[in-house]
Amino acid sequence: MPTPTCASALRLYVGNTGSESVHQHRSSTDNGTLIHTLTEALRRERTTNREQVHDLQQRLAAAHGELPRLRRCLQEHGIQP
Repeated sequence: MPTPTCASALRLYVGNTGSESVHQHRSSTDNGTLIHTLTEALRRERTTNREQVHDLQQRLAAAHGELPRLRRCLQEHGIQP
């Protein structure tokens, strides 16, 4: 069974009525399960975000390294950047 996302976990907790109010009859176990599910989803999202930021930083560093090489190439062909 796939792990629910934050939104789906909240819908399961609140109910599928579309109501934003939280049902009072939920037990503390349900609350703990919701907190655990949301915490895990947040942890996964943070990890994904960190990985994406790291990838972008590497690409940016590579692009910055490419600029001097392109400038030299242009100068060798008599083109001013």
